[in-house]
Amino acid sequence: MSRSLHDGCEGWVYPMRTRRGPDSGADAAALRGSTDLVLADTLAEARRLELPPSGSDGDDLHAVPEKDGGAADVDVAAAIEDLMTTLGSVPAAGAPDEGEALDADELYGRAADYVRAGQPAAALAALLALKATPNAGARAARGLATLALRHARDDAALLLAEKGLSLAPGHPRDSLVAGLVELQRNHRRSAQVHLAAAARNARHRPEFREDLRLAQRALLLLHLS
Repeated sequence: MSRSLHDGCEGWVYPMRTRRGPDSGADAAALRGSTDLVLADTLAEARRLELPPSGSDGDDLHAVPEKDGGAADVDVAAAIEDLMTTLGSVPAAGAPDEGEALDADELYGRAADYVRAGQPAAALAALLALKATPNAGARAARGLATLALRHARDDAALLLAEKGLSLAPGHPRDSLVAGLVELQRNHRRSAQVHLAAAARNARHRPEFREDLRLAQRALLLLHLS
């Protein structure tokens, strides 16, 4: 490649696959090595994403009502348990105090502040309190999916992102998380669907410009590999 991995994908020069002859196998191996490096770099950047903006964009105003029960909820519970095990005990500092009434925006804002402050267990506590708040399931799942991705709990991240998408279809962050995990698993068709949705729905929303950049880079990897 002609530029650093950290400069973004614009202007990169990749080996071409049109060459034939004795060196074509070497070229293919070089291309695979290049795309593997870019995928690793893309995932590393995604693991630094903060919680996406919420509360003013209207995403959750049209969310599908959440239904209790079913295998999906069992999977989500297992994903949350995995995240709790990874992050350790959930501190009381992250949850509302007894008698303290916080609405969904306040709980989500508290979780976002804890993520920025490097206190993931406290962020988890706030998101679990948010999950118990009526009509906040999509936002809670989205925050939990981002938290899981940040801590490399990719199975949990995918389950939680899919839960978010079932409640608020097409959200850029849920689509990005699901697409990146599926790409890492080499599930190309599913990855392309999710990443294309992330790019499409983030394109005209400046608050999701980082999601757009990462989705576009990942789609380029799919095209080249």
